[in-house]
Amino acid sequence: MTATSTEGGTGNPSTASVTVVGPPTIGKAFGLSSIALNGSTSLTFTITNNNSTTDLTGVVFSDTLPAGLVVSTPPGESGTCPPGTITANQGTNVISLSGAGATVIHGGGTCMFSVNVTGTTAGTKNNTTGAITSTNGGTGGTANASFAVVAPPTISKAFGAATILPGGTTTLTFTLTNPAANTVAESGVAFNDTLTGGLQVASTPGMTNGCGGTFNGATSGSTSLSFNGGTIPAVIEEAGAIKLFNVQL
Repeated sequence: MTATSTEGGTGNPSTASVTVVGPPTIGKAFGLSSIALNGSTSLTFTITNNNSTTDLTGVVFSDTLPAGLVVSTPPGESGTCPPGTITANQGTNVISLSGAGATVIHGGGTCMFSVNVTGTTAGTKNNTTGAITSTNGGTGGTANASFAVVAPPTISKAFGAATILPGGTTTLTFTLTNPAANTVAESGVAFNDTLTGGLQVASTPGMTNGCGGTFNGATSGSTSLSFNGGTIPAVIEEAGAIKLFNVQL
């Protein structure tokens, strides 16, 4: 661009430019799709500078974990986003990147760090971070990830009659339940049971199995019972029952 005048003619050219700096982006991922109740897995954050030639400065964010999910003891923190401060105190539900160090991510670069988290209640845990921000790139978006915390199955047993005569028979039913809080099926379900008080499997066991897997010990005279390899679907409170007919004294 040049300036001109009638009296003075054409002056010197002038140019100007400005760099538009985009905000950082953030991603997150749990190390496993599901864990057992009170079990732990990693939670990894990935921060990216999508500006190829411009460093991002003062990058910060905070993530509040959902109910029933806390930073593990110990936190098992790994990775860095220098020179910022990663805060992940055991037993708390907040993870953040902040501090006077004012994290710098070089043009086109990324930084990653992981923290272990523990599930203290069963159910699906949906976790969304707060928006990530930077001093010179402004505010970016959030990141979401989810996984399941799975409570163990429960078992109950009941005889078909409150009393029987010596040599008489009744049924013995085992009921396996996938807790309602669980949002995934449970597999590899197993248990053992030893009959006591003079009880043994009757000469005609009459066993039925609505739980899949393999039931062992349903043979005449047996007092040791076991089950393994069962599967209980989610949501269905009672997937099936294992009945030993003709248990006798």
